[in-house]
Amino acid sequence: MTVISRTSARRKLLLASGFLMMAFLLLYLRPGSGWTEFLILSLLIALAMLCSGQIAYLHSRKVLRALRLAKRERTLFKAVAENSQGAFYICKPMCDSSGRVVDFRITYANRKAEELFGRSRLDLVGQSTSVIIPDSARSEVVGAWSRVAVTGIAEELDMAFTPRNSLPATCITRISPLGGSVAVSTLQSNEEAVAASRLQELSAFSQSIIESAPISMIATDISGTVMAMNSAAERLTYFRKHDLVGQHSLLLLHDPAEISARTIQLSRDLEEPIAAGFQSLIARASYGQQDTREWTYVRRDGSRASVSLTMMALQTPDKQITGYLAIAYDITERKKLTDSITHMAHYDQLTGLPNRVLLNDRMEQGIERARRFNQRMAVYMVGIDHFKRINESLGHSGGDAVLSFFSRQLLSAVRRTDTVARVGGDEFVVLMPDFRDSADAARCADLMIQKITTPVNVGGSEIRVNASIGYCLFPEDGDNGETLLRNADVAMHEAKSGGRGLAVAYTGNLQREAADRLKMEEELRHAVQNGELELHYQPQVRCSNGEVTGMEMLLRWNNPRRGFVPPTTFIPIAEKAGLLVRIGEWSMRQACKDVVKLQRQMGRELTVAVNLSAWQFSQRNLIEVVTESINDSGLPAKCLEIEITEQMLMTNSTTVMETMRKIRELGVTIAIDDFGTGFSSFSYILQYEVDRLKIDRCFIDRSTQDAGAAAVVRTIIAMAHGLNIEVVAEGVETTAQMNFLLRRKCDQVQGWLFARAVPIEAFAAVVERIDAFVAEQQRLAVEDKRSVIEGLPVTSDTVQSMFTNVEDDSPSDDDSRPHRRISDALRVQ
Repeated sequence: MTVISRTSARRKLLLASGFLMMAFLLLYLRPGSGWTEFLILSLLIALAMLCSGQIAYLHSRKVLRALRLAKRERTLFKAVAENSQGAFYICKPMCDSSGRVVDFRITYANRKAEELFGRSRLDLVGQSTSVIIPDSARSEVVGAWSRVAVTGIAEELDMAFTPRNSLPATCITRISPLGGSVAVSTLQSNEEAVAASRLQELSAFSQSIIESAPISMIATDISGTVMAMNSAAERLTYFRKHDLVGQHSLLLLHDPAEISARTIQLSRDLEEPIAAGFQSLIARASYGQQDTREWTYVRRDGSRASVSLTMMALQTPDKQITGYLAIAYDITERKKLTDSITHMAHYDQLTGLPNRVLLNDRMEQGIERARRFNQRMAVYMVGIDHFKRINESLGHSGGDAVLSFFSRQLLSAVRRTDTVARVGGDEFVVLMPDFRDSADAARCADLMIQKITTPVNVGGSEIRVNASIGYCLFPEDGDNGETLLRNADVAMHEAKSGGRGLAVAYTGNLQREAADRLKMEEELRHAVQNGELELHYQPQVRCSNGEVTGMEMLLRWNNPRRGFVPPTTFIPIAEKAGLLVRIGEWSMRQACKDVVKLQRQMGRELTVAVNLSAWQFSQRNLIEVVTESINDSGLPAKCLEIEITEQMLMTNSTTVMETMRKIRELGVTIAIDDFGTGFSSFSYILQYEVDRLKIDRCFIDRSTQDAGAAAVVRTIIAMAHGLNIEVVAEGVETTAQMNFLLRRKCDQVQGWLFARAVPIEAFAAVVERIDAFVAEQQRLAVEDKRSVIEGLPVTSDTVQSMFTNVEDDSPSDDDSRPHRRISDALRVQ
């Protein structure tokens, strides 16, 4: 609007008056007129100009006042219209050629009108009523508006209307005349307006919740096409809304292989065919159920995320499904943790093999399958032989390395469909389904033993690991997992008792024997607590002169119910029950005391040999026990001999070497028991500075009949003498064996040929009888050149007539005749 100021108005009036005066002067002054006439005319003209200027000024002020008022009214109108609670719009009539109103054109619309019609005012202004009024009500509304425009009388009209993004409502429309146009205000009824407002607020609130929710929400139509998704879904899938909405199916986020697998499983569970694809996602949701399960989302960059996905149907009030909602949250980290915990709960951490929990589950599955298809299943219990000794010699890291190697070897010996599980420190279980017969199971057991006996290098030492196997079959040896495992375990312990490195099939007798061993273990505990164990001593005789130089301590158990129990029976039980160390400490202390008492009684120096097991030798306080045993009893250290097995040397452990060094520093001698059975070399003997070797009785038993055994004995004696090591032969029972050993210049012997092991109280009498017998034989040898020890030539110039050289060093026909024991002649029981 143009604003006219007072100064500019006056200037324009004066300018106009000047031009007017000049015009009058030019028109009315005639030639010859005088100055008086001129002045009068000029004054009149000036007065006219002054009046016209004032009149013009007053008119301009009135115009300005009217313009300002119009502006204020327009501003007020817009403020009232824009803040109206209802829609307000002005429409101008559109007439035909005859002047009849046929339609209306919108010339103004407020903000509420925009919301009501769902269009901006720029889109509304200039449009006809067809864009805002339904066709069904158009004639009625145009007619009412026309009457108001013609008559100038306002009217009200009720009209059913469906606002955009809302429910159908009844609107109250008031039409008022407005200068040839009509002003229309539309209000919803109060209840409907409140409901619509609340619905709108609720919709906005719900949308806000969905959008700000921390979990992914994706809405689809009934065919699976994505129709909406929130920000959390964008963050989870790496897809933006414009990438998916209205363009792709929810299946884009799923792995086709996983969909196919779930489709098969769902078809089984629901017992009806399920189509692969989106149907597998909504199979349960389509029945009105919420279906929650784990799925894998494939993100936009190809990475994968484990999600917990809940599918639910979106329904109208009449239960018509209009789409589906997929609610998912990322469980990748939780699943990793869960998988880790599950793996720890079901797998051995060292070997990676299934543990007992998973084994039981697979055992049940295997038994059920075997029942269903009428098959057999083999259960193997595999135990590493002497593993405790290996573990203590090599340390825990070395033991772990052996276990890992053993598990790999065991896996290589079975089929991929078989199960290998670790159920204990050194015990494994193998499940083999689909077996034909026991012969098939035996062949598999032999194959496993061959595979697992492969040498392994641990810490620079080569270790050969052996194992004992016990096995049984389903259904012959048990109809449930617990029974099968128990029976396989019984068979394995039978294999260990039978010499180790064996495979033993379960029989009913083994179960009875196992129960008997358990009973014996309880009785042995009672015996240890109540002093039922006894020490017996077997004399050791020097071959050069027949003198008793010492004895070997042997443990005996006189059970009140069973009688005398052989050491080969109760020692393994004591070892398994953890009693061997306790028994060993007691026996060493008691043996030292017994020998000191015997030395004082007989007035001669005697040595006592005490056998130590691997368990005893590895105990941390062994040196303390040996020292205390010597000091408390007063036995000279040189009179105590520690016997260890050959297998203990083969570990080549610095711990073993250090222990032996400390024992030798005490003055105690060291002997290798059962030499020749452990496949060791003489390099170990030199390394550990051994004092004596004891040849195992198995070679002595066969030395007079088996040329090979005789050669082994000859070789051991010759090599030991070359290393300045004494040799003791164990288990000498016949004169033929004695003759053979004398010919080979064995240093000492012990066995039933001279005496059985006897209690300490009877040992002195045994020694006296042996001394008397030897003296008698020497006397007879001098007189008639013969002795009980047959075949020995005797010279008159030696007192060693009973124990002298014989040139023939091989088994002869004379050695095969019946032999007489010296112990029989001495009547030693």
